[in-house]
Amino acid sequence: NDDDMHAIPWTVVSFVWLYCICWGIIQDVGKVICYYFMEKYGLIKTSEIITQGDLDGITTTMRGDGVNDAPALKRADVGIAVSGCTDAARASSDIVLTEEGLSVIITAIVTSRKIFTRMKNFVIYRVACTVQLLFFFFLSAIFYDPSEFHTPSGDDYDSDDEWPSYFAIPVLALVTITILNDGTLIAVAYDNVHASKMPDKWELNNLYLVSSVIGFIAMASSLILLEFALNSHADDSIWQGFGLESLTYNEVMTTMYLKIALSDYLTLFNSRTKSWSWSSVPSPILMGAAFIATFTSTFLAAYWPST
Repeated sequence: NDDDMHAIPWTVVSFVWLYCICWGIIQDVGKVICYYFMEKYGLIKTSEIITQGDLDGITTTMRGDGVNDAPALKRADVGIAVSGCTDAARASSDIVLTEEGLSVIITAIVTSRKIFTRMKNFVIYRVACTVQLLFFFFLSAIFYDPSEFHTPSGDDYDSDDEWPSYFAIPVLALVTITILNDGTLIAVAYDNVHASKMPDKWELNNLYLVSSVIGFIAMASSLILLEFALNSHADDSIWQGFGLESLTYNEVMTTMYLKIALSDYLTLFNSRTKSWSWSSVPSPILMGAAFIATFTSTFLAAYWPST
């Protein structure tokens, strides 16, 4: 009828109007999504350019959980995917949080800084012990001739009492030092440390300087004690001045074994703090390892076979 014929144009107009509205909404939503995505991506890109340019040292961090966050997570210096994130976000991030909330980020930062501090303590302790062992045996073997300090003569002369022309200790004694030293090194991973207030970075020059000073001080004290022990037969020696009896060569070797072992193990407490060694309480595991090492070395020095 005529009414239906007149209704058709209005129906078409209404359909076109609804279509335009819906298409506009879709376009607006698409623009918002694209803008949101490109804003994140562009923000990280801009930060990276700034970092490489005038503002060196700035680290960009991105947190996300969806597919749209994946490019930004990938481009950021540190990408953090929160709990319940998509596979794309998880694959693009550097850190994946397994618990709800963002407080675990603080826990991760504190834990990582503690691990870094333990690594620095490990390096300082390892280098200091190596410096003392290597340089002490190198210098003592080259510059010390025990036979010059003691030459048996007279009716009590015995060829077995002759001192060698260079100083050395048994290889087995050196092996026990290194084995016990490895035990104390492992305990460093379980030590109580404080997280640094600022981000850490490797300063190898400072690490090697500190460890070398600690190692050379221990080495110098070992050489001084070796000088006193070898010269213990002289009437005017410092050893005799303390009222101590003169030493045989086996006793000299035992004395130096105990000195080197104890100074190595006790260096652990100097290496673990930047201040005085008693400024931070060590962990029970570290104390136990140090006690076992020192007790074992003392026991071997007291009951090592004289031959």
